[in-house]
Amino acid sequence: MFTKLSFAGKIDTIAAFYRPLGNDLKDDEILTEIQVPEPPASARQEYIKFALRKPVDFGIVSVAAVIKVT
Repeated sequence: MFTKLSFAGKIDTIAAFYRPLGNDLKDDEILTEIQVPEPPASARQEYIKFALRKPVDFGIVSVAAVIKVT
């Protein structure tokens, strides 16, 4: 769930935001909120970043995954 604010009003559906080659964000709009649901207690998550230099560098590749264990 996200919230996009513009002079035309507030839009909060993901289908209205994404387009085949990017997004539908106009020059007078701003993305104000992104809500990520909390994973269930049985879920496990991991984040891995590969960078050539220091840990503070931007990663060449970043991967995040959440797995629900049942």
